[in-house]
Amino acid sequence: MNTYINNIKTYLTERKIKQSYISLVTGWTASKVSRILNEESGISDEDKAVLAEALGFDVSFFMGDNESMKLKPQVNSQLAFFAGNISEKEKKTASSLVDMFKFYDSIANLEL
Repeated sequence: MNTYINNIKTYLTERKIKQSYISLVTGWTASKVSRILNEESGISDEDKAVLAEALGFDVSFFMGDNESMKLKPQVNSQLAFFAGNISEKEKKTASSLVDMFKFYDSIANLEL
């Protein structure tokens, strides 16, 4: 198994990051993300750089030890707010923002 891809998969799994998020932040199609992560197609050096940068690192980070991809437990505070009475359009926007933050906290090692 490719060290880079193995480490990427461990990193994503540990943080519960979905392939749809990878597609969103890289601009790749869902099928391209799937083919790369399942090693059905190779990954170019350029794509390695794009993927690593999308996750906030450089390629060398994902070429290292697989243990460094695993999460270390952390305790975090919770955040709550009241939005008042909102329209259906605002509910849809809020839902999209919550989904976005779910991806963000996975990357930042936070729990909501």
